[in-house]
Amino acid sequence: MTFLFVAERLAGWVHIEGYFGVTRSGNVLSVSLLFCVVKVVVVGICEELLFRGLVLRSLAEGLDGLAGMSEASSQWLALLLSAFLFGAIHLTNPNSGMASTVGIFFIGIFFGLGYIGTGRLAIPIGLHMAWNFFQGVVYGFPVSGDKEPVSFLLTRQSGSELFTGGNFGPEAGLMGIIAALLGTVMLLLYVKKEKRADPAKIAVAGR
Repeated sequence: MTFLFVAERLAGWVHIEGYFGVTRSGNVLSVSLLFCVVKVVVVGICEELLFRGLVLRSLAEGLDGLAGMSEASSQWLALLLSAFLFGAIHLTNPNSGMASTVGIFFIGIFFGLGYIGTGRLAIPIGLHMAWNFFQGVVYGFPVSGDKEPVSFLLTRQSGSELFTGGNFGPEAGLMGIIAALLGTVMLLLYVKKEKRADPAKIAVAGR
C-alpha cells in the first residue's frame, strides 16, 4: 500500500490536503480513530475466518481426490474459487463493479496464498488488517467503496479511475492489482525463507 501511495503521488494522482483529521464534518477524532481500529480488526478476522479458514480450506479438502485431482491441484482450484467468491461478495459494497471484483479477486489470491503457504490463518488476517489500515486510516484512500471517517493523511485523488479505482478505492484500479501482485511476490519470498529456516513450521492449510 505504501508503494501504491508513493507511485500515485509521483504520478500526481494523490494530493495531500491536511494531516491527521476527520474526513466527515461533525466527527470526533478520537472516537473515529477508535472506530476505525476496531473495524479493521473485526473485518480482518471475520473475513479471513470465512474465506480462508472455512471456504478455501473446505474446498481444498472436498476437491482433494475428486475425479483424480491431486492435493496440489485441489488447493490451487480452491484458491481460485475462494478468491472469486471473495471478489463477488464485495459487489454489495458502494461504488462496486466488475473492476472492483477483479481487483479484489487478486487480493483474495494474495491473502489465500498466505494461508496455503504457511498453514497459519494469522498471516492472511495480519495482511488483511494491515492492507485496510494503511489504505484507509493512514493514506486516506476509500476502502472497498467506503471512506474512513479519520485518516493520518487527508488526501484527494485525481487521474484515471482505470488506474486509481476512483470512489471504490485502489482495489478497483490497476494500481491496486499491481500492489496485490507485489505483495504476493513478497509473501512467496517470505514463505521460501521460512521453509529454509525451519521446515517444521511450514504446513499446508488443512493438512
